Amino acid sequence: MILLGPALKAMIVKGRLTVIDSNGKRHEFCGSAPGSSLTLHFHRHSLPIRLALRPDLALGEAYMDGSLTIENGDIFHAMAFLMDNAERSGGFRLRRWGRSLNFWMMRRLQQRNAIPAARRGPMSPITMIYPAVCTNCFWTPTGNTAALITCPKTKA
Repeated sequence: MILLGPALKAMIVKGRLTVIDSNGKRHEFCGSAPGSSLTLHFHRHSLPIRLALRPDLALGEAYMDGSLTIENGDIFHAMAFLMDNAERSGGFRLRRWGRSLNFWMMRRLQQRNAIPAARRGPMSPITMIYPAVCTNCFWTPTGNTAALITCPKTKA
């Protein structure tokens, strides 16, 4: 709830949201305006992080796989409650915050270039499938060698 708690506190302006985490601890988020109440029960430890990073995708997935249950109401009541509060709080801050955090984390993973991999150089898709392929002429020891000239760089 470290990532999700502050975002929900800023988002809930009408009604009352109760979140029961996977340890059984209750977290209350009350808005300044009166409204309906909603209770969400998280059954997995990773769900608050997933909701903070991708709330638009994670909410539906969690409901469908059973890691999120709605105690008083159904999915339509929960969506109406959350969308109404997101609209009243001045925009979809949680969604924008989650996307920017997700973009930052994924960019760091995609641009990771470990020193051993950088020293090996780029790998072509052919050498990943056939390790004995020469990258200069695509000669393979298992292929049709009559049609291809043997490359002198290949030791096979």
